[in-house]
Amino acid sequence: MADYEALLETSDVLASRDTLKMLERSLYDEKNGRLWQRGTKGQWTPVRSKGKGRAA
Repeated sequence: MADYEALLETSDVLASRDTLKMLERSLYDEKNGRLWQRGTKGQWTPVRSKGKGRAA
């Protein structure tokens, strides 16, 4: 059942142009080292990368 639900969710993502655009932008940001993480108190801080274009 979990596999079927995952398939339906994947189908929903692929059917949405807006979601695909956001995913494409997110991958571009990740490749260029622009990542953020939420701290324990809810604040957002940039992730320091180790190496070229990759997150820690």
